[in-house]
Amino acid sequence: MAASHILLIDDDRTNNQVATHTLQQMGLRYTALRSPQELPRSLSMLRDVSAVLLGLDIYNYDGIAYLKDLKRYPQFVGIPIVGISTNGTRSYEAKKAGFNGFIIKPFRAEQFPFLMNKILSNTPLWETASLA
Repeated sequence: MAASHILLIDDDRTNNQVATHTLQQMGLRYTALRSPQELPRSLSMLRDVSAVLLGLDIYNYDGIAYLKDLKRYPQFVGIPIVGISTNGTRSYEAKKAGFNGFIIKPFRAEQFPFLMNKILSNTPLWETASLA
């Protein structure tokens, strides 16, 4: 798993800090983007992505609708794309749209490694309530 590269697309600064710090501690590489607008200019860095965490509620973007755009890029075909949101009911929309999983924010550093290991092992992950 040390070679895994995670793409995080979300505008939530606090959750991004928790995620990137934890990914770094896990020995995983990551690219963090604050908006899907940043994706085209970042594609050259994203040839070996293992999983994508995509915010569903990014300002001026609907993550559910953006999934189709994301899957048009060959490097994102066949890898887990997981929706993330503070709204647990969005998990049903994400599943219907074709996401491979769903995580409720806020991320908690103590459980984030467990969630990432599930994602990277292609184990279904559909949080509908925050884990205690």
